[in-house]
Amino acid sequence: MARIRTIKPEYWTSEQVMELSVPARLLFIGLWNFCDDHGRMAVSAKRIKAQIYPSDDFTAADIHGMLTELSVSGLVRFYDVDNKQFLEVTGWRHQNINRRGKPMTPLPPWAQTVPDQGSLTEGSLPEKEREKEREKDNTRRGSDGAPSPAGAGARTREGGPNPAGAAAGDEDDAEAAGADALPADTPADVQPGQNVPSRALGEDSNPSTAGKAVAPAAIEHNHATYDRVLARICEAVPHAPQSPAIGPIVRLIAQGFDLEDEIIPACLDALSGKRRIYSWEIVAERVEERVVRQRVARQRDGISAKPKRDDGPKVTIPGAGDYSETFLRDCVKRWRQDPSSWFPFLGPKPNEPGCHVPRRLIESARKAA
Repeated sequence: MARIRTIKPEYWTSEQVMELSVPARLLFIGLWNFCDDHGRMAVSAKRIKAQIYPSDDFTAADIHGMLTELSVSGLVRFYDVDNKQFLEVTGWRHQNINRRGKPMTPLPPWAQTVPDQGSLTEGSLPEKEREKEREKDNTRRGSDGAPSPAGAGARTREGGPNPAGAAAGDEDDAEAAGADALPADTPADVQPGQNVPSRALGEDSNPSTAGKAVAPAAIEHNHATYDRVLARICEAVPHAPQSPAIGPIVRLIAQGFDLEDEIIPACLDALSGKRRIYSWEIVAERVEERVVRQRVARQRDGISAKPKRDDGPKVTIPGAGDYSETFLRDCVKRWRQDPSSWFPFLGPKPNEPGCHVPRRLIESARKAA
């Protein structure tokens, strides 16, 4: 059932909104009409198309693209419950709803409590009541005037730290667009370029904990690592989410999951269904479940829980890491067919000065073409 919703004038000048395509801006507003009173709804591109663009020539694939735009901009967040996908408008608290109805969709993992049916939202409170609430907030401040730990800005509404460098103006834009700040993709205590321990599978006599044993290793959380992982998965996995927020997959690598032998095959399995998955967070959850299950089965059969693979000789690419000769040779072959396919993290292209790929690999790729 469609519902009347509110649009703030600042919506149209929000940076988040202005970065969207025009159809995605209209789709975002349309979603508000069909979300429940808690800002959530089931995700079905065909149904959304019929609800919001019934007389337009957009296809389900076009709707997929618009939803991806909204996700990348942080305006909606996807989650998975019992293999069904839902979305939540991240700044739903800015809607004026006098009496909330009961939730029509399952709660997302980050939701702590459900407001009682009939509770008032922030926008529906009379001005005097809002003034009283502000006075109560002021009394919670310390004697030096600093906000208490529970004050605004200490943490995001999902319980994570505010993104580094977020300014007050950015928050205003997010609120105008109906979005709250989302947690960073990397853990709060991890900074770009910092080495963090990885978890690898150790020998564990208990199969139920086979996927959780740890062994020290390290991975660098920097742009090169994220770009490399995103490019490799998008190359190997059809219909991978178009969002650049690859952090959940990088965290699996930091936990000891092998990208080539465990993560990519599990991604292929997880994304083989007809339903499109928009969030790397959902993909990572399904990948982890599959890999842990496979490790338990391997150990039960008396073999190494984690596959052992010999990549052959490695080549160090400055600033990006070590890559197998097979991978680099394949990259050159693909570049010869499509020059735009070259991965930026590999540095200069094979026909440019300073290329990091050995000349012998470039020549062997040319002969094999």
